[in-house]
Amino acid sequence: MRFSGICLALTLLAGAARADALDAFMERCLTPLENVAAPQLDGLIDRDPEDGFLVWQGREGWKLRTANGLDTPELCMISEFEWTDEIDSRIMAWMDDALAEGRYEVLPKVSLQSPTVLRSVHWREPRIELVVQRFSPEHGAFMMVRETDLEA
Repeated sequence: MRFSGICLALTLLAGAARADALDAFMERCLTPLENVAAPQLDGLIDRDPEDGFLVWQGREGWKLRTANGLDTPELCMISEFEWTDEIDSRIMAWMDDALAEGRYEVLPKVSLQSPTVLRSVHWREPRIELVVQRFSPEHGAFMMVRETDLEA
């Protein structure tokens, strides 16, 4: 009985860490950028820059990347986490709601491997894009929000 309790606790902790990647994206990247604010970096571990990104790490292992430089558009990405069915269903539900509310529009995919991209419509300037990629060779799964040079 004690062993099964430990296994259940470990399973719940693993699920919480996976869910936290999406929670982190929503709280640290998407919500701030939707409100024309900087990404939320409090409590993260500062890491060395990688591939032109400034990098922070969450306790659960995922990484938060931002644009490196004053002349680049605002960008915030959560990467290096395991994509799960739970994350997939939660982000898809959020995207369905955002589309139904008329806040975003879907951009056409270039190929089957292309990420899902939603672009904000007339409520934010400059417009932002939400990019969801279930897998990429460089960063594993990632969710990103970035400013564009498009006006509402």
